[in-house]
Amino acid sequence: MTDTTLDNTVPAARTSPFPLKKAAALGALLLALLAAPIAIGDQFISHIFITIFIFAGLSTAWNIVGGYAGQLSLGHAIFYGIGAYAGVMLMNMGISPWLGMFAGAAVSVVVAVAISYPCFRLRGPFFSLATIAFLEVFRVLALHLREFTGGATGLMIPLKFGWEWMVFRDRTPALLIAFGLLVVALAVAWWIRSHRLAWVSTWSPHASARAPPKPPA
Repeated sequence: MTDTTLDNTVPAARTSPFPLKKAAALGALLLALLAAPIAIGDQFISHIFITIFIFAGLSTAWNIVGGYAGQLSLGHAIFYGIGAYAGVMLMNMGISPWLGMFAGAAVSVVVAVAISYPCFRLRGPFFSLATIAFLEVFRVLALHLREFTGGATGLMIPLKFGWEWMVFRDRTPALLIAFGLLVVALAVAWWIRSHRLAWVSTWSPHASARAPPKPPA
């Protein structure tokens, strides 16, 4: 008997998980979504697209854990809220939100690491239940720590117009900022996917057996 090899029949692996044609199509779609509200020129339509961009960026961030890593997290609002509270607190102290958003992101990362240590040791529905429990804890803390969070009313910001304070009379600058948030989220998700970081096993000892060996085509 002679050995046969499949070396000549296996197609070469793609060098990039995100081909140029798909990148061009995605870029065209994003530019069209940005141009549509600007061309319409209606403030309410711009507000709708701002909401779309923000939630699209948040869902992209959630997909890193929920989609790539396969962990159904129901507590991502914790990190969004912590970042928002930190940014507003610093803004009330006279610090521009352009700096405050990075401080808020850093605080959210610290909290995320602290929460993920016990949560990623769980699997299946127990992981999801743990994220819901943490979400409820932070919700109660936000309501009762009124001297920091303003309770159910929330925090007010000083009325200072301009790019420095991210407060505008027109919706177009906020639209551009929200669009930039979406682009950054998509770029980070693409980088993680292209480097296959999303397919490494989590801290759960049972996750490595379920993790796929490579991203899908």
